[in-house]
Amino acid sequence: ENTIENPLLDGGGEKVLASLSQTSSDPTSYVCANARQTIFNEQHCKLSTEPNVCNAVYNNQFNLLEVLPPKLATLSEKSQRNILVVEGLSISEASSQISPCQYRTVSRWVPINGDSGDCNLDSDITQETKEELAKAIYATRDENQYMSDVFFRGTCSSSDMDKVGMKVWVEEATQCYENVHPDEKS
Repeated sequence: ENTIENPLLDGGGEKVLASLSQTSSDPTSYVCANARQTIFNEQHCKLSTEPNVCNAVYNNQFNLLEVLPPKLATLSEKSQRNILVVEGLSISEASSQISPCQYRTVSRWVPINGDSGDCNLDSDITQETKEELAKAIYATRDENQYMSDVFFRGTCSSSDMDKVGMKVWVEEATQCYENVHPDEKS
């Protein structure tokens, strides 16, 4: 059982470790089943001492809440806490930001305006990398129209392994996406 009241103490760590030994062609993959502490789960958070505990940096299994100023005010009032949406965080290769090209990492992407020409011209990555990232973004099939957290299992060109902040055109979605700071819109 893995519920708010009774969370898995390893957060799914054993399954995640087992999936790490699989090859990139194997479609089976596990991600952490635990979540960061929030105002909604803090009463039931538990500190784990399990040897294979999983650290959930991201959790893209959530209910979408369109956060407009009136809803933000209502949420703030109901929770009796200040609720803020973070936007405009800088991202650069010089920062400690992990590149979305790193195998088995999660990166955040936001849809931006622009057609395929604009999107591809403004991105300094190889065609191979663009195609791999576009496949990963599309495979996420995230219903959140404001951002997607993408788990990458592909292979980028070696020249792109440390790059961040790139733009990628996803043909199947007819949408340009930009890699942003992992806490953008959090």
